[in-house]
Amino acid sequence: REVAFPQTLAPASRVSASGALGHVLAAGIARGAPITRLSLAGDAWSNLRQGHVAVAVRLQDGATADLLKPGQHVSLTAIDPRSPTEAQPVVDDAVVLAVPLPENRQTSTQTGRLAVFDVPADLANLVVSSAVSRYLTVTWGG
Repeated sequence: REVAFPQTLAPASRVSASGALGHVLAAGIARGAPITRLSLAGDAWSNLRQGHVAVAVRLQDGATADLLKPGQHVSLTAIDPRSPTEAQPVVDDAVVLAVPLPENRQTSTQTGRLAVFDVPADLANLVVSSAVSRYLTVTWGG
């Protein structure tokens, strides 16, 4: 929804409603807050590391996704819910690009939460297939 701001209060890097259309927010934003170029995930995606691609996956645990912030370096691990002791490392150094809020602002273990990561191109298919066939989760550090 487009909201008019007084010129003296509107940020210089603001994006119009038509300029934001079709883009994904890089992180949550408060209702009524102005959207700037840095608010849009497209800007983060333009800085992919050499030989890397952006991959959107659904994390089953929405609370874990809430801890993610664009720019964080994380590891991605796949867990088979039928054999939870068998965890498979998928990517050692993925960069969080975006964690868009769902429209209803709620997630569940059935629907999870979307997150976009910068991952090596040669591991992209493994990340996507792991997110579909198993539970994908993140770890920090290491």
